[in-house]
Amino acid sequence: MITAEQLRAGRALLRWDQADVERASGVSLPTIKRLEGSSGLLTGHAKTLKAIETTLVRWGVIFEAPASADRGYGVRLTKSAEAVRDIVEIAGSDAPRKDRLARGKARIAAFREAAEGFYAGEPDDRERVRSEVAKLKDRIRLELNRHPIGSDIADILDQLAP
Repeated sequence: MITAEQLRAGRALLRWDQADVERASGVSLPTIKRLEGSSGLLTGHAKTLKAIETTLVRWGVIFEAPASADRGYGVRLTKSAEAVRDIVEIAGSDAPRKDRLARGKARIAAFREAAEGFYAGEPDDRERVRSEVAKLKDRIRLELNRHPIGSDIADILDQLAP
């Protein structure tokens, strides 16, 4: 179960508006507004609450429950969600195309490097990194379809090996 504050924060981390949550989750905009306008633990139909939470988690939001009495609820993004957010921001910038392509490639390379460091020494580490990069590329394509801002980044994705 998540709080209204976590819902608002998770949406903000993704840089989504309420209509984006509506489109992705299938929950009506008035319901999302009502839930976000409340405070504390969300209340409502279990199916509705689950649809919103599942959608945000699928897009990379991590909801954290208090681990101790002095620590509150939290929200953060997965590393891949941070990379997707950064790459979409790069694609939508006013920088020249050549600069956007270079920055997009560098951001994907940084994600790959972080994944390589995380999986280093584990069995099938190369395959796991390939899988993580492939999932990242799929999420970037989905996000670019939600906000059509040019094909520059899609061109980068096609050039990169998984």
